[in-house]
Amino acid sequence: MSPLKLVYLKEMREMLRDRRILMSSFVLPIFVMYMMTQLFAFIGNTLGNEKNTAIYVTRSQSLEPLVASLKAVPKNDVTVVASLDEGKKALEEGKAKVLLELPELDPATAKQVTIKAYFNSDSNTSSLALRKVETWAQASNQAALNVALKSVNLPPETAEPVKITPEDQAKTKGAGDSILVSLLPYMLILFVFSGGLSIASDLVAGEKERGTLETLLISPVERIQIALGKFFSLLSFSLATALVSIGALLILGLTNPMTKKVMFPDSLGITPVTLISLVLVVLSMAAFFASIQLWASIQAKNMREAQTLLGLMNVVVIIPAAFSQLLGLTGISKSFWVSFAPVLNGAVSLRETMLGNFNPVGTVLTIAWNLALAGFALWLSVRMFRSETVLAKS
Repeated sequence: MSPLKLVYLKEMREMLRDRRILMSSFVLPIFVMYMMTQLFAFIGNTLGNEKNTAIYVTRSQSLEPLVASLKAVPKNDVTVVASLDEGKKALEEGKAKVLLELPELDPATAKQVTIKAYFNSDSNTSSLALRKVETWAQASNQAALNVALKSVNLPPETAEPVKITPEDQAKTKGAGDSILVSLLPYMLILFVFSGGLSIASDLVAGEKERGTLETLLISPVERIQIALGKFFSLLSFSLATALVSIGALLILGLTNPMTKKVMFPDSLGITPVTLISLVLVVLSMAAFFASIQLWASIQAKNMREAQTLLGLMNVVVIIPAAFSQLLGLTGISKSFWVSFAPVLNGAVSLRETMLGNFNPVGTVLTIAWNLALAGFALWLSVRMFRSETVLAKS
């Protein structure tokens, strides 16, 4: 058996024996995925069981036909109150989502009805109720206009000289309607990095504190093989954590009908080529993360210092991963420089590929740049391992 394989198996064996690492790398991600899918199911059930909109209106003898048309709208619960003050009290107590003040008009002389709509902008349901009332008013206006046009023998199209008909020119639909577009790229990066985070501090810095690193360095194994063995064990754990986390998300999401409806409203539109590109991007980012985490563990004098360095790295990783979700609103995601921005390039590549906007050039550049950065960080780690300063504890 090669020395590299021996070091790799030794590290993996030690990691798998540590219950703390197993809990943080496997059990905790599965629990998080379970809670997340339950939240999606709850949101889906809440949206699916839409309650009637509570609309209060003041009494108006002249506008009873208007109130009747409002009551005819599906999912409307219309209540007529005797006074404006009574309606405002109901709105303040949350019983009413929107209050309409109806005036008394003379039908023979009235040309337009002005209705005051009272709502609470601090409440999302109240704002949604206002939009529902506005939609009803627009439909009523259009119906009245059609009647007026018909009375003078004009077609309804006269009131709509310009009509927009959308035509989607996207080559593939991708997963644009799925919440996974925003969720999965961010979570992949988070879990790939955090998968190695739980063990990186102990990988070298921990051995310094326990005094076992010296024994390892005087063994008949080249130091480059020791460094590579630790790197590949770190890489394996990072990928395993990401695989378990995403696997749990997909399995739990697909087995719950309501969660499936929210997370997978349609086919994700991922072809074999785009799937391979997604896997390669994740692998390149995992290699980059494992290399810088190994460097941090070698650089640190003890586990506390290693945890501090890794904590700072975690913040640096999370910020661009989260920021990547906003780039789609600016058009910057298609810029050439994004492929060379660490972490951001991988998140953008994953997101655009899932949307069906697979960019072969950008993906290749992202993978190549991540592997180049991983190679550089790994070279620094090997160089430090070859120096006796790797044993420094102060």
